[in-house]
Amino acid sequence: MPDRISSVLSFLHHMLASQCKFALCDLYIFIVSQLDVPLLIAVLFADLSECQLMQVPDAVYHLMRHTALKGCNLSSNVITKIPPKFAVKFSLITDLNLSHNQMSKLPEELADLAELERLDISHNAYIALPHVVYKMPKLSHLQAQNNHIVDVEVERLQEAPSLQEVDLQENPLSARCHDALQTVTTLRIRVSARQIEDWEDLTV
Repeated sequence: MPDRISSVLSFLHHMLASQCKFALCDLYIFIVSQLDVPLLIAVLFADLSECQLMQVPDAVYHLMRHTALKGCNLSSNVITKIPPKFAVKFSLITDLNLSHNQMSKLPEELADLAELERLDISHNAYIALPHVVYKMPKLSHLQAQNNHIVDVEVERLQEAPSLQEVDLQENPLSARCHDALQTVTTLRIRVSARQIEDWEDLTV
């Protein structure tokens, strides 16, 4: 049995390292189903980046149903939304990278990611910070640069339970919001230098 498990783990490693990481999902699931005992795999990090995914495939949840996933990279795909069940299936995750996709919102259920410490939603289509980020109990680092964010609920940001650093660079923040963020001292907030509008420039 150890040899069979070792073979499956070797196959999983090869699959995750390949360019088409989940092209062989069905075959892997078939192999696992042939084992005589349940297979428990402690996966520290799953790299699903650059797979041209439009959504998180159901095969991923099946494939990792016996895992203790700690980190997940879904960056550089064409994902538009994360399903609520993501938080249920991967409740122990501490690091989630959703950058370089086409998302504009996150489900409120992600507040149930009680161990999540780092979240990257940069290079997406957000016009505001998702409300759920204010509720994540252990979220300490949030990357939200290069979106279309105009306004931020500054008070809620300050009241977030564990936030230490937020990157909002390269967002078209309003003058009011930009100035308000500059006054925050309870956490580190990165913003780009504000461009002075023509109507504000008295020298014109």
